[in-house]
Amino acid sequence: MTPIAEFDASFERLFGTDDSELAEHFFASFYQRFTQHPQVSRLFAHTDMAKQISMLKRSIYDLVGFYVTGIPSAELARISQIHATLGIDANLLDTWLEALLKTVAEYDEASDDKVQLAWIAALSPGLTYIRLQLLGNKATGS
Repeated sequence: MTPIAEFDASFERLFGTDDSELAEHFFASFYQRFTQHPQVSRLFAHTDMAKQISMLKRSIYDLVGFYVTGIPSAELARISQIHATLGIDANLLDTWLEALLKTVAEYDEASDDKVQLAWIAALSPGLTYIRLQLLGNKATGS
């Protein structure tokens, strides 16, 4: 199975059912992990988490879209710019990915090393794009 097929199968197991409660628990667990980082905790102190979860779901599609097409969507570019404007540390992307992978391992009953690597493969190009935007804005003082 290709990495994208492996990712798709895992994504389907997690979010392809009509069990919105599973998705709700998944994202709550993810944000609990992610916000354990002190810098992240401060960033999300006054955030509408329901809205944030909705944006996260969409952003995963945008990240995977970059993997599939090699072209950043307008939405991925917008996400990058928002994060740059907020002064987000590019290294927090590693924290984000680590929290997401741990949550996938917790909720996807078929998660193993291949599934984890498939998620990394599917999300890394988009995360690298965002990282480059953050570092580029930092270098130019934007």
